[in-house]
Amino acid sequence: MEDKFVKETCKPNTLECCRYLMMSAKGWECGKLTEMKSVFDIRVAKGEMRAIGDNCEGKKLEME
Repeated sequence: MEDKFVKETCKPNTLECCRYLMMSAKGWECGKLTEMKSVFDIRVAKGEMRAIGDNCEGKKLEME
């Protein structure tokens, strides 16, 4: 994902950081439209994550 989008929408390093924001070898990625979504949602519900935002409809992972 583009850095501008991540900064403006996902808001890393803020209290509003999106729970679905992930870092990979390719850079920033969105986990909202993946099988990881339920893992993040459960961890937020249990209070196990500081990033609790749900900031957009999700971004599809770019395949090579």
